[in-house]
Amino acid sequence: MMQKLGKYRLLQEIGAGSLGQVYLAEKIDTPGQPVSIKTVDICSRSEEEICCGLQEIRVLSSVEHPNIVRFHEAFVETEFNVLWYDRFTKYSDGSY
Repeated sequence: MMQKLGKYRLLQEIGAGSLGQVYLAEKIDTPGQPVSIKTVDICSRSEEEICCGLQEIRVLSSVEHPNIVRFHEAFVETEFNVLWYDRFTKYSDGSY
């Protein structure tokens, strides 16, 4: 895959849902440190769905718990996508 998205390199898609896709990625300036990137196509979303997404960002930014992936950043890469990322770690068996 190895697609660039802003300051990130997308390595592989690891999940998809009704709102978008989640990718295993790494920051271009710190390779080898995996993060997850969630992309959401905001152009196809209603105003209510966009408000829910913004609320999700606010909630995630205030939560710190060992069983919840930590939120770090939200940004708009193009007029079509809102992205945010979380620290990402491998499972003990080496899988994602």
